[in-house]
Amino acid sequence: MDHSALPDAARDLIAAAELEAEDIFHLSQDDANRTAREGIHEGYDPSGIDYSPGSLLVELAREEYAEGREQATIHLFDATAPQYWELLKPDMEAFTNKLDAIWEWAFQKFRSKTELGDNLKRRWRACALRTRAAKGASNAEQTRDASAAESRFTSEQQRTADGGNGPTRRRAVDAYIEEVFKRTGKRITRTDIWKSARYKSRTEFERWERDDRRATKAANERFTGILKEKPHLK
Repeated sequence: MDHSALPDAARDLIAAAELEAEDIFHLSQDDANRTAREGIHEGYDPSGIDYSPGSLLVELAREEYAEGREQATIHLFDATAPQYWELLKPDMEAFTNKLDAIWEWAFQKFRSKTELGDNLKRRWRACALRTRAAKGASNAEQTRDASAAESRFTSEQQRTADGGNGPTRRRAVDAYIEEVFKRTGKRITRTDIWKSARYKSRTEFERWERDDRRATKAANERFTGILKEKPHLK
């Protein structure tokens, strides 16, 4: 995608996000490959005719492949969209068209599921409308509400520009997995971590790891606690 219309600083932020997204993608694929190998080692019949003790792990690996693509796509899209709103505001039509181009670019890079694009574009259109409303608010009450919307949008811009805590948390998880392997000889996965935190699915862990705004305080406390207490070393 040609970003030449953007200022140098915006292009640098997008380039950094692209590198981070590629890192997210490759690390997730490594995790998925390890999970798949574990499943095959336990015994896996691809025909599905006979019982396969490793079938659940192989299926989990497929989900990890897809989730990694989705996380990388979200990271790249969320870093790029606000840079173009700064360039195009308050022209919503131009921004909407640019969101289509950003999605096509991110999709071509990581091949995430197509319905993700609709969700991302809808979220950023809503953010843009709120911040445009802030500029046009006429009375004091509207101004307060719209200013709050502007503040949320600005925070989202800063969050995506800074990369949030996502890359740091992912590196911390990778370091913990590697530490467990070096000290015990056992290769744990991210699944082992979120199960240790007493979750029944990976959703809360993945939100926490990529520093998603929907991540809960409880999830942060649980996963931070695991990285500090290191139960897999005991």
